[in-house]
Amino acid sequence: MRIAIGADHGGYRLKQQITEFLIAQGHQVQ
Repeated sequence: MRIAIGADHGGYRLKQQITEFLIAQGHQVQ
């Protein structure tokens, strides 16, 4: 599944953690 994620400066760290988790689950993240 392809997933697009966006965040402002306040949510950047959370976005990085979610991105790493989704990639580990086999998803494509942009």
